[in-house]
Amino acid sequence: MNKQPITKQKIDPDGYLFIQEIFKSIQGEGPWVGKSVIFIRLQRCNLQCSWCDTEYTAGGIGVLSVKEILEDLAISFNANIRAIVITGGEPFAQNIAPLVNSLYDAGYEIQIETNGTLSLPAFPWNKVTLVCSPKLKSIHSDIYRNCEHFKYVTEMDEDGLAQLSQYKSSSYPPEVYNGEGKTIWLMPRDGDTIFEQTRNNKAALDLALENGYNYSPRLHKDLGVR
Repeated sequence: MNKQPITKQKIDPDGYLFIQEIFKSIQGEGPWVGKSVIFIRLQRCNLQCSWCDTEYTAGGIGVLSVKEILEDLAISFNANIRAIVITGGEPFAQNIAPLVNSLYDAGYEIQIETNGTLSLPAFPWNKVTLVCSPKLKSIHSDIYRNCEHFKYVTEMDEDGLAQLSQYKSSSYPPEVYNGEGKTIWLMPRDGDTIFEQTRNNKAALDLALENGYNYSPRLHKDLGVR
């Protein structure tokens, strides 16, 4: 289980960021599944989930400026890949606004994967596709207001799934809901055997069909890539 430390939100006005790794792969989950992307994985997270297996504090690239990140993208990666996924850790644990603005100005599509508990002042929400994978029952109102896609590994948070079903109701409070474009993606949890994985796949599919949600594979795990 992940035993990495919880960290506080770090707001660097110049957008210097603690970077774990930058790599290209396919997006394995959710609305961009199968899309060729460059992942920018950030260090730091404000939570410490017992099931998390992501190394986001050990080693890594270190602290980079926005300029250094864009230079690395230009030098190290295929120019045909114009989609970026900012993930973590928790992206909103740091000031990613300068990076998002610079990536957008450089012509990149941007997706952010967040746990939904943090926000940033004056963030350019209109420049990103926001995907929330809730880890707690409470989600920051800015995330409710601006997020289009919510994804769950089934069995992890049934209370959250029940809460998000309110998106189907027009009576949901307008201060935290823009009224359109919300989708819920369900993904099967990992199984230790082929039998368990097949069972988990079917359970996620059945739940999606029952509620009118979207089913997503975890394609990167199926292909054995990051």
